[in-house]
Amino acid sequence: MATSKPQPSDVALGLLNPNLAITPPALVAYTDTAGTSPALTPAGYYLCVCTTDAYVVTGTAPTATATETFVQAGERFPVHSPAGATKVSAIQVSSGGTLHCMRLL
Repeated sequence: MATSKPQPSDVALGLLNPNLAITPPALVAYTDTAGTSPALTPAGYYLCVCTTDAYVVTGTAPTATATETFVQAGERFPVHSPAGATKVSAIQVSSGGTLHCMRLL
């Protein structure tokens, strides 16, 4: 009986470990008022991206301002949430958008 090799998509979806829960992405809108994600749980590494140019900051209670780190629209940036309590906050440069954060498996 032939066995098939795991495909990269299987690994990404956690199909090789049925006990691994898939975490839905955190989505938050931002405008000229900062939007802040919920705590990134479970603990681990996350990949985030903003749909428009934005300023971003991380922490346990962050609020982004125009003096924070600049990221271009579509630029992916990693976030480590060691205790599952890290949040990401974003504020627009010139137009509102959405911050997406997805857990890396």
